[in-house]
Amino acid sequence: MVDKDFAEINALQKVFPESAILLCWYHVLQAVNRWLSKSESGVHGLSNTQKRNEIISFFCKLKACTSEDDFKATSAEFCQTFKQYPLVCQYFQKHWEGIGHMWCDYGRRFSHARSETNNVIERFFHRLKYQFLSGYKNRRLDDLIEVLLGKADDYFSVIKTLQDVGRMKNRFADTLSQVSDSASRLMESGWALKITVKNSHGVNAYQVPSESREDMVYDVCPVESYCNCTYGLRGLLCKHLVLLAKLAEADNDIYPNMETDLGKNCSERKALLCTL
Repeated sequence: MVDKDFAEINALQKVFPESAILLCWYHVLQAVNRWLSKSESGVHGLSNTQKRNEIISFFCKLKACTSEDDFKATSAEFCQTFKQYPLVCQYFQKHWEGIGHMWCDYGRRFSHARSETNNVIERFFHRLKYQFLSGYKNRRLDDLIEVLLGKADDYFSVIKTLQDVGRMKNRFADTLSQVSDSASRLMESGWALKITVKNSHGVNAYQVPSESREDMVYDVCPVESYCNCTYGLRGLLCKHLVLLAKLAEADNDIYPNMETDLGKNCSERKALLCTL
């Protein structure tokens, strides 16, 4: 996940051609807000505050698209809604429409610690430079390693201790606990009996019925950390994936977990290579 720096993006694509590159949602909104505040946008100034808010709200609607077709339809709706502001439409079409897969939910189907931004890692680098390295440049590599293994490790150990005893909040742990509780509720209610196991290309996948809608069944694949429920399509950890993880712990033969599947696939590939 990066800012919209195409030099960085091009370098990443060259070195990691099979990797998906996402844009930090915070920096997307920041860039759009800054442009809308410029005179060239046609919606700058206090008199257009409400209109700028409407445009930002529509960007959030675009961000929530869970399929490419949905994004295309919503993009057309955006241009129709703000057709009286041609500069805004041109800006959107030039800078954002063509890279929707990098900032909208339909392209963000990855579990990235339930974070839509790279602010956390930026905060760490800021702390590394100015707190642990005292703002000095060109430190030796061995000095950097010593800092990471010493000061940084000690600092975050203290943070974790404070979180463990409840003196500091751990939002990720709190959210994970809520998801785990939901999965446990499903497990206790006998949801395992409703799950259908299917095998696709040697990988175990599952069909898990929705808890809230009787006519809805979700496709869940633990190996790919994929679920097509609302949360799963946003790349977030959902109760269906956690449910399968809990079931795998209870009976790994019926519900193979990710490690079992990956190990099985690796063994099969090795056997195939030996026959070639």
